[in-house]
Formats: sequence, C-alpha cells, structure tokens
Amino acid sequence: MRITQLLTVALLGISAVTATTYAQTSQWVQFQKAEDAVAYRQASFRLMETHFSRLSKMASGTLPYDARLAMEDAAAVKMLSRLAFTAFVPNTAAPTHKSRSNDLVWSAHQRFSDSAQTLRVAADQMPVAVQAGDIGRLRKLASEAGSVCRKCHDQFRIR
Repeated sequence: MRITQLLTVALLGISAVTATTYAQTSQWVQFQKAEDAVAYRQASFRLMETHFSRLSKMASGTLPYDARLAMEDAAAVKMLSRLAFTAFVPNTAAPTHKSRSNDLVWSAHQRFSDSAQTLRVAADQMPVAVQAGDIGRLRKLASEAGSVCRKCHDQFRIR
C-alpha cells in the first residue's frame, strides 16, 4: 500500500472513532499548550489544502479524473473540515503565537462558526458526488467550498 493510501485509511479510521467523541464533547482534542493547538490546526489545513487541491483539479479537468483518488481526497477533506476547526481555542491568535488568525475568530465567533459549518456541508457532500460519479456536482461543491475558504480567509486571517 502506498503511503497516501495508508494515511487515508488511518485518517478515516480516526474519523470514525472521533465522530462519536465529537458528538459527546465540544472539542475533539484537548491541547496542553496554545502552540500545540496552532500547530494542529495549521497541519490540518495544510492536509486539507493538499487533498482539496487535487480533488478540485480532477473535478475541473485540469488533472485526469481517478475515482479512487477522488474518493480518498473527498473523504480526507470531509474529515479535515472538522478536525481543523477544533483547534481554534482561546488565546491562540496572532501575534502571540505563530498564527495567522485574527481576533475576529473569537470576537465574531458565530460568524466564524457559520463559515466552518458551510464548509462542512459542502465537504460532506463531496464523497457522495464522487461515489455517484457526478463530476459536475463535485465541480460545483469544490467551487462552493473554495469560495467559503476565500471568504473566511478574507475575514479571519491576517495577510
């Protein structure tokens, strides 16, 4: 098995276990230090960007469509769209930590949470579109998710 396949299988396994935990608690992971939360969310976003980028390129025709890779990427984006946001804990904004999050993440938290939820809704539908072989729907979902990401970055990220 290739390393990406192993990572995807591991991430999906973690996703299944943590989904139940998430339903029972408000946060999946407890962080001992603020730096740990920042590193966790940055790593989650980097992984999501990697999988989302390839999935978007396949949906737009820039890369040849591979149903197996598309399913792996869609499943990873779905899971990572949840993991990343669990690490936005208090006292982890810039410039105190190596974060690019601005104070609006916390002062306008409902708006931030709504953006995260909108992303999750699109991400939840991606594996369904891939499974159905509906590339047009996948393209639309990728466009919607990309738009949510851009708007969130514009509002809640220091440039």
